[in-house]
Amino acid sequence: MHSAFYGLSWGPVSCVPGTTSGNRACTAAQHCPDGAKPSGNCVRITYDTSGVENQFSNQNQDTCPSGSYCYTSDLSLGGQCCPVTCPYGTQPNTAFSCQPGASNGCPLDTHYCHRLAGRAFSFSACCRRPCKEPTPFYINGKCFARAWLGGPCTVNEQCLGADTMQCTNGQCVCKSGFKPEEGSYITAENPPQTCVRSCSSASRGGECFASSSLGGQCDVDDQCPSNGKCIRGQCICNCNNGYIRSGGSCIKVAVTTQAPGSQGVTNSNQGGFLGLVNGLMKGNGGSSGGSSGGIGIPGLGR
Repeated sequence: MHSAFYGLSWGPVSCVPGTTSGNRACTAAQHCPDGAKPSGNCVRITYDTSGVENQFSNQNQDTCPSGSYCYTSDLSLGGQCCPVTCPYGTQPNTAFSCQPGASNGCPLDTHYCHRLAGRAFSFSACCRRPCKEPTPFYINGKCFARAWLGGPCTVNEQCLGADTMQCTNGQCVCKSGFKPEEGSYITAENPPQTCVRSCSSASRGGECFASSSLGGQCDVDDQCPSNGKCIRGQCICNCNNGYIRSGGSCIKVAVTTQAPGSQGVTNSNQGGFLGLVNGLMKGNGGSSGGSSGGIGIPGLGR
């Protein structure tokens, strides 16, 4: 029966980039996660990749030779041997180990432990630091010094990674939408060293929040009106400090107290819930006008 009857074609299979066509199927090309060229096939021996392994001294994970690791998919035991490499084009130092407690541990003043891991593979290697103090930043193949707000710079990344600052005319300045950090610790002797997001209302963790009204949604207290607080995502009046809602504002509660043999005296300092209860127990109902309209409690002022 002719294959065209079923709408089939026996022509070349079209494959996505990274795969090759063969035997009417697409096969993934052998590759390593960091772009290195694999050296041959391998078999993974263990599923446990949680521990930090030194591939130059510990060969209990796969069948690859020293200095290589077996790169496989998550559900496969077979893969390709990939070389252990370091970032920035440096080579691993095989004389040192990244295994915790090793006597020949990686010297952290000049090197660092570089680990690459997935669900089915892992390796750790002692790599030489491309840059160190006083020029710790490795940028485009060169080492640069760290720069603070107002400090001298050559490239943006010197300004603490260029997250909030940029290098303009040889000096680190705040980016658009940011301002110098603020706080009680900022003084003339201790000027701001970085920038924070400039927000018109409230901010937290570098994120701006719009102002909210009483009863409205909120994330931080500063979104709420004066004397309000953000409780469970909603702006309410700070009743703990004696404030109640009056329209769209929070006002201080005025509580009446009465000493024996004297007229009622308004004491705004005794506010809040306890002040209201005190007024009710005295039969004043929270008002300054005698006992009219008050709540009588047997044995208390009656």
